[in-house]
Amino acid sequence: MAVITLTSDLGTADPYLASVKARMLRRCPQVTLVDITHEVPPWHTQHAAFALRQTYPHFAPDTIHWIGIHSQLLKKERFLVVYHQGQYFVGADDGLFSLLFDEHPEFIFCIREGIGQESGDVGIYPDSVMAAGHLAAAGDILDIAIQVRGIAERSALRPLEGEDFIRGSVVHVDRFGNVILNVDEQMVERVRKGRSVSIRLKGHDRIDRLSRKYGDVVPGERLAFFNSAGFLEIALNQGNASRFLGLKVNDLVQIQFS
Repeated sequence: MAVITLTSDLGTADPYLASVKARMLRRCPQVTLVDITHEVPPWHTQHAAFALRQTYPHFAPDTIHWIGIHSQLLKKERFLVVYHQGQYFVGADDGLFSLLFDEHPEFIFCIREGIGQESGDVGIYPDSVMAAGHLAAAGDILDIAIQVRGIAERSALRPLEGEDFIRGSVVHVDRFGNVILNVDEQMVERVRKGRSVSIRLKGHDRIDRLSRKYGDVVPGERLAFFNSAGFLEIALNQGNASRFLGLKVNDLVQIQFS
């Protein structure tokens, strides 16, 4: 049975999301629809890429991931179907795919402009919604798209590595106020080389050890650990670390080794 995941900035208060789901189900009634998130800040491609990066590796091969973000960076919309690591990704070519993967995608197809309306799809994102439903119904991708080579590139803020430090940045703050950095465990261990760790936050705030779980500290105490996706996370046990420490997306955080 086909699976389509949905990631968007559409929210749930308006009818737009229901329209997208109804049109996919109409094209492939047997499909299973799985919501990743629809609370992406409007037009925030980087946030959408982060959410999907954390989740798509857990899905089975041939899963179809639909991304509905209308980036204001686009002068002319171009929608792609990207096949990578055994899964399909459908969305706008606005730099999202360069943020989503660490390497160039295996296969890239450009959806033929207007194919959605030609097939009777009426609503937002007609071409990409039609493409996702077409793939779920086991349709031939070459019936709706042509293979291309390139994707739009968008530079993400990369951590800076030195001999004794890593300077990273906040890429996400979740609903609990936990702060997630663009620094993963592999990077830390590569630079650390067995040395002690000190995480320098805003002002004079710092965390001088890595924990394994929230319960390693008492309620109300700050901690840092590698989350289930392998990224460094700063949290407050039973509290809001973002508010307490004044950390927000794009803020810099330095990890020092000695």
